[in-house]
Amino acid sequence: MRNKLLLMAVKQPIHWRIALGMVLLVFFSACKDDEPESKPLPPTITSIMPDSAYVNDTITITGTNFDPDPFNMSVQFSGVEAFNIVAASTTAMRVKVPKGATSGLVTVTIAEQTSPGVNFKILTVIPTTITSISPQSGYYGDTVTIAGTGIVPADFTAGTSTVLFNGATALPAAAIINPTAKQLQVIVPDDAQTGPIGLNLKNGTVLETDTFRLTPPLPTVTTFTPTSGPEGTPVTITGANLGVSSANEIQVTLNGINAVITSRTATQLKITVPAGMKPGKYPFIVKVRNHAATSPTAFTVTAPPVASQYLYFAQGSEIRRASITEKDGKVTVTHAPLFTDLGDVSDIVIDKAGNKLYWSSIATNQIMVGNLNGSGNPQLVFEGNDNVEVNYPTGLAMANGKVYWANQGSSSIARANPDGSSPEILFDAQDNVNYAQDIEMEVVGNKLYWTNVGTAQILRGNVNGSGTTEEVFGPDDNLQYPLGLKLDANSGKLYVADSPTAGGVAPTDRLLSGNLNGTGGLTALFESGEGVEAVFAVAIDTKGGYIYWITNNYSGNSKNRLLRGKLDGSGKPQILIDNLESFGNAIAVQVE
Repeated sequence: MRNKLLLMAVKQPIHWRIALGMVLLVFFSACKDDEPESKPLPPTITSIMPDSAYVNDTITITGTNFDPDPFNMSVQFSGVEAFNIVAASTTAMRVKVPKGATSGLVTVTIAEQTSPGVNFKILTVIPTTITSISPQSGYYGDTVTIAGTGIVPADFTAGTSTVLFNGATALPAAAIINPTAKQLQVIVPDDAQTGPIGLNLKNGTVLETDTFRLTPPLPTVTTFTPTSGPEGTPVTITGANLGVSSANEIQVTLNGINAVITSRTATQLKITVPAGMKPGKYPFIVKVRNHAATSPTAFTVTAPPVASQYLYFAQGSEIRRASITEKDGKVTVTHAPLFTDLGDVSDIVIDKAGNKLYWSSIATNQIMVGNLNGSGNPQLVFEGNDNVEVNYPTGLAMANGKVYWANQGSSSIARANPDGSSPEILFDAQDNVNYAQDIEMEVVGNKLYWTNVGTAQILRGNVNGSGTTEEVFGPDDNLQYPLGLKLDANSGKLYVADSPTAGGVAPTDRLLSGNLNGTGGLTALFESGEGVEAVFAVAIDTKGGYIYWITNNYSGNSKNRLLRGKLDGSGKPQILIDNLESFGNAIAVQVE
């Protein structure tokens, strides 16, 4: 048809050609209008996550045939249009729930085509309020319930909302137990004070309760058992509110003397009757954070048996006194704390003339002194100055009116007056001091002896630091790890604990004896199979003819024990205390 019209137009005059062109234009326009116009596919919604939310929350709508350009879409919440489409793709969009929206159908409209509606719930915002706290008083570690409305648990577990006690540091999420929309259970923090409990909400609102009063539960004492005994007697005290504080905030005294607490619960304390107690009747006074309770009856302190000798020995951060009595071939040993909270005691020495006990601490780098009977408070002797230091003091000795100590940390040996004045360095690394462990003195010969662990030697030098040092015994005498050392000037003998176990070497521990002048070699008195293991210190009783030592459980197969054996090595060692609580680094004997 189109070809025939064109042919006719060619054969006609020009005015006919113009008319024909107009006809063709109309024809082609009509043909174009008859062609169908293409439209986009209608949108659909497959899901809304979450299916409920608050106004201004952002939700995700997934579906099909969405327009990546948010401006080409309209999202309606029950007829209320959302004007904030955060992001969009052909299959998903993120939309903020508009103000004024109500529960009902959500639809999406694109190019005048609207999706079927999907149900969506608008959550009602419940204002957060506090209605009560229970209990209204308590103490550190107690649980308090805060009741209210509109609490958002997720905000508290995430830490975006917090709980404050009188404005104190916000509680960590772990201290908030099982939060719900109606209550919070919180643990009273250690820095809580009397005052309101506050809720510092995510949106910046701060709500406060009535006053919460910090009231420590008062301790009570009802009974104790046994009812009598000498120093060193273990006693169990029963009562209430005895274990609510940390260990350094609870105290038990007997006639004003602190008793060592060996274990504690809320209803029971186990203590040891302290050393130095005079016979008599005294009530127990238990103090918990300055709140005191007195036992309804008195404990009878009995006189200990007359001791043949006293031993002073270190147990970690305390010094204990053991009383040894012997009657009819039976040996009785009682022991009790003399001083506590001293740091790690490394050596002790007795000043019998002054009734004093000196000790060194490697934890505090100090030399201290206390009364031999445990009365009064320990006093500081020396802790170092610009010229003379106390650096990991492992060895201690006293003679000629001077206190001597070995600095393992700086390989030096120093001395000072008993009051700490006139300190001076006697020997150092240039004088062959290498990891000095213990020192003793031979007063008659005016010599100072010490063990050199680093070179497996026993050395000596003049007590005033003059001259050169010399080896007494060494590796050629089969020394391996010499630790504790004691001298007997009268017999001309020295005694040393050679304990490779303490240095991580094979267990060939021995207690040895030899001549003070180094002649004749060393003789083994007792060995590892006879109760010698990781011995850091020894003590000798020349009157009774005994050597004392403490074994330390390095292998995990033995015990911390106090033992003694004959100075000549005869017979078998005798266990005096079978199960000590801690390592023992120091021991001294006072013969009565």
